Amino acid sequence: MHQAAAAAIEYVDAAVLPKIDSCSRAFLALLKVYRCALDRGTRRRSSSRRTTSTMSSASSESSSSGHGRLGQLKRSANYYVRGGDLYFLVQDVYYRVNSVFFDRESVVFKKLFDQPTQPGEIRLGSSLSSAIMLDGVNVEEFDRFLWVFYNPLYSDYSDATFDDWAVILRLAQRWKFPLVKKLAVRELQAIKNVDLVDRIILYKMHDVDHEFLSPLYVKLCSRDEPLTQVESQKLGVETTVLIFQARERLRSRGPDDLKSPLPGDVDHSDVLKVVAEILGDSDDKISGGSMVVSSSFASVYLLIFARREFLS
Repeated sequence: MHQAAAAAIEYVDAAVLPKIDSCSRAFLALLKVYRCALDRGTRRRSSSRRTTSTMSSASSESSSSGHGRLGQLKRSANYYVRGGDLYFLVQDVYYRVNSVFFDRESVVFKKLFDQPTQPGEIRLGSSLSSAIMLDGVNVEEFDRFLWVFYNPLYSDYSDATFDDWAVILRLAQRWKFPLVKKLAVRELQAIKNVDLVDRIILYKMHDVDHEFLSPLYVKLCSRDEPLTQVESQKLGVETTVLIFQARERLRSRGPDDLKSPLPGDVDHSDVLKVVAEILGDSDDKISGGSMVVSSSFASVYLLIFARREFLS
């Protein structure tokens, strides 16, 4: 139709226009306007077809790749789950998972999901454009946390290491997943040959129940070796002092268990000698029975250790 109209207008312009009146000229002018409109419509449809073709190609490419690009971002290789209805963004990776785990298990996320939305507003986490951005966690850590729910071996978690469960414990505590936290503690308890102080620090940091912490303190106070300087730095001054007090009380030779007097054969010069040996005379000056000690943590530890030397 468009081509026929164009041909007719060209014929009229060349052969008929010189012979017709002004009214006919106005009619022909309208035909030209119509032709211009047809030209613009054709160009728009052509442009639209090219755009649609490009989007389909990009979509196909994205679907065929496990790490399909979404802008500058990509999909998780392990946890972009078919049928998932909850979207997360961690660093530059999109996740699509089942919301039931987060809604059912987590106090934090349940509260987030229960927030009302306005008419026409997209619910947070319900699409890629509204994905929940998680800070303070990297892709590897979030993968390990999701593994708890999507473990293909069901109740077999033997593949995870102490560090893996430490990450899971941290995130479970942060996002208030009480059952996941309980699972993490159970699995951590089953892992042997873990540094005693490292386990204490982990449990304290994430508010693990005292029934699991108390036996660890008992072991620390009962062992033959005192705290090392590295262990004391990890535990902090307050905990270190309390542990040394407990160890000193347990090993007291005096009748009063609140005191630990020096043995009768130890005099002032012996004390100066041991303190000088342990603290070192390069940083601390010892002279005439007086001592100037720096306020560093190491000095606190070494003073306690020096005291122990006379009581063991």
